[in-house]
Amino acid sequence: MLGEWFVEKEKTLDINRVKFEHLERQVMKRLPSNQAAWLLEEMRRLKSQPLHTLVLGYKEYVMMLAERRGKIIQLLPLEETDITLDSTATQVLSEVLIHLLHNAIEHGIELPNERSRVGKSSMGTIEFKLGQSLKPGYLALCVQDDGRGMDTKAIRRLMVQRKITSEHQIHELSEEEVVDWIFTEGLTTSTIVTEFSGHGMGLAAARDALITVGGSIRATFATGQSSQLHIEIPCYADNLRNIS
Repeated sequence: MLGEWFVEKEKTLDINRVKFEHLERQVMKRLPSNQAAWLLEEMRRLKSQPLHTLVLGYKEYVMMLAERRGKIIQLLPLEETDITLDSTATQVLSEVLIHLLHNAIEHGIELPNERSRVGKSSMGTIEFKLGQSLKPGYLALCVQDDGRGMDTKAIRRLMVQRKITSEHQIHELSEEEVVDWIFTEGLTTSTIVTEFSGHGMGLAAARDALITVGGSIRATFATGQSSQLHIEIPCYADNLRNIS
């Protein structure tokens, strides 16, 4: 294992971001526009990261957090893809996926004995699924778990308790409108307070990060069976057009 790490390390060259951006400015300043365009495109590719590699990096995080919660959870590998993401999309998506995975482990997937009681495998699963955005230049990615789904009755009660809406108005909201409120800061139906559930963690933070770059997130669910969090994020990504 250590030998493999050294081999991979020898193939990697780390460059300080500030120095890299300085080099980009120098290319634009000193080279003719046609040469600069070609070189800048090649430099952009150097900063890109394969989507498959990005999501694979969360496997240990999922196992660690699941173990601390007394749960057994498997992160299924992403389907085969050759999509690579630019540095901005990689940075934002990395932050967002931490929040979404945390939410699935903390709130979505049940404890082994709970799952057994309802006829599920004691091992829960989380998986990433590629989609196809209707917006050109956008990546569509779904994070799905096979947990308990969402308790919209509990969300409605909490919205009334927090005075987000009145008892009269809450009944006028559709299920989709209620579910959308899970992205509100501080709105959680969990009574567990942990080192992972502090300020800045959660679905509200994920939505804020996506909105900052023009992205979006929405939720769907099947009660007692699953939850899906659908992300769309703009990115200068290679091979987006190949998604079907």
